[in-house]
Formats: sequence, structure tokens, C-alpha cells
Amino acid sequence: MKATLPVVVALLMSGCGAYSGLVNSFAPEKPAWEIKLESGGVLRGGAGVAHECIAPPHREIYMVMPEEGKEGTVVVVTNDGREIVLHGDYSAMSVAGTDEKVYTGTQEELDATFGAAVGALPPSPLITRLYFIFGTDNLTAESAKAAESVYADVLKRQASEVVVVGHTDTVGSAAFNDKLSLKRAEKVRESLIKLGVAADTISVSGLGESELLVETPDNTDEPQNRRVEINVR
Repeated sequence: MKATLPVVVALLMSGCGAYSGLVNSFAPEKPAWEIKLESGGVLRGGAGVAHECIAPPHREIYMVMPEEGKEGTVVVVTNDGREIVLHGDYSAMSVAGTDEKVYTGTQEELDATFGAAVGALPPSPLITRLYFIFGTDNLTAESAKAAESVYADVLKRQASEVVVVGHTDTVGSAAFNDKLSLKRAEKVRESLIKLGVAADTISVSGLGESELLVETPDNTDEPQNRRVEINVR
């Protein structure tokens, strides 16, 4: 059984799996004593540790993790070659032997089942945009409101690299737009530094009108092209 992993967490459970391996990694190669139980399991001990190892059916759980701005899809490929598609937040599948169950989980189940594993994952990359008033390096009213939470998110991540890239629409000369796009990126960088983001982690550049978000003819006032893109890695 296997699954693609970018937006999935999986839990593999068996009575003799991870726990037994963990004990054995600290204990002698052979246990000091071993008693066979009527239940079919084995009670082993050594180095001050005793545990019962009974192997129930192997169980696997897959669940699509929610991710802001995206809706994930995971394809689980069974041992007999079937493909089962899990699509959307908390879409999940449980497998134990021949018993298969596809269902929709919850955030509570995700936290309870995969909390430790998810907590060890690095935060997902952040890519966001802020928009500017025509011909200036001042944010629009809407982006000015959004900037506070965006900057706070960047600071919280304590990222090793923050890339800030400025852009413009196609009004004006290419030379003017190159300078304006860089001014916009530098304005955002200054705001991030004032908030507490380390200056040496932030790089800026201005691409002028060379990479339009919305393709337009020359001398077109397009608000979506007047932007700064922030990429946190």
C-alpha cells in the first residue's frame, strides 16, 4: 500500500511494529527471557523492560491535510493495483487487512492521530501578494489591512529565506516601471524589518512589467499587476 505524500499523513499500526523496534534498539540483541502466551503472543524481557508483542492485522490510515488556498488530492494505490482517490480537506482512508474504509475525518481526529507527526513537519511555504496604488509604492486600502496579518505570519515562521519581488502594470516606460517595482519591494522589506524579521533573511528585486499577472497591452492600467509577491521558504 502506498500513497503520494505532499498533503497526506499516514499512520501505520501493528502490535509488534514501531514499539517493539524502539525497545529492541535500546535492549540486547536477544531478550534475557521469553515466555509464550496462550493468546499466541510472546512476553519478552531484558534490560529492565518487558512488553507483550501480539500482531493484530496491519492498519494504515491516510488523511489529506488542510492547506490554506489549496485543496489536496492523494492517490492511494492498493497492493492489488487499485487506485483510490482522496480529494479535499480531511478526506481519509483506513486499511486493515481486507477491510477498507474511505471517509471524511475531522481536525480533532487529525490532531489526535497525527499530532506528533504533523508538529514535526516544517511549515508549508507561504506565497502571498499585496497590491499598490497606481504609480506609487503605497499599498491599496485593502492590502494595507491585509499586510498586518501577512507580516505577522512571516515573522511567526522564523524563515531562513524571504523573497520579495515587486511588479508593475504596463503604464509608463520600462525603465520607470523597473525602478517603481523595486521601490515597492523595498517598502515591503522595510515593513518586515520593523516588525522584527531579520534583515539578512530578506532579498528584494523588481521585475517591472516583465512578469504580468494579467496579460495586457502596453499602457494598460491593470490593478492586479501592481503588486509585490512575498515568498517565504
